[in-house]
Amino acid sequence: MYLNNRQILSLLSPFLIAGVIYYFSDDIVKNLRYLFPQYESYKDTNLNAKAETYLKIEAKDKIYQKIQNDIKNRHLNTNYVAEKILYSKKTTWTLQMTYPKKNIAIINNKISKVNDIVDNAKIISIENSRVLIRHDERLQWLYLFN
Repeated sequence: MYLNNRQILSLLSPFLIAGVIYYFSDDIVKNLRYLFPQYESYKDTNLNAKAETYLKIEAKDKIYQKIQNDIKNRHLNTNYVAEKILYSKKTTWTLQMTYPKKNIAIINNKISKVNDIVDNAKIISIENSRVLIRHDERLQWLYLFN
């Protein structure tokens, strides 16, 4: 089975047309604006540089927004520092005497029993020379002789 010249040309013509379009694609796109006036070509070789610049600006904007939020919340931070750090009451308990047979102890010049609360601390148990208290959800032993 042999093909004549016309049949060979019809088989190869799509490839030839595609090659010509590929080779002249930039010129075709540039000249399309004459056929379609609303179309404008846009080719930017510095797109990566512009994207990096945009990302840097966006990062700086996030930092700026965080600083603005910190400025708005500054009074809350100063109150926290003043109340919790500078002027916080660190309660100390001094065990002065224990009476384990009667479940009585003298803590901070107050006579107390088991389950009593002394300066925000609950007395859990009283032993010979120590007392177990609970404060701030923690257990702590107070000793007669530190």
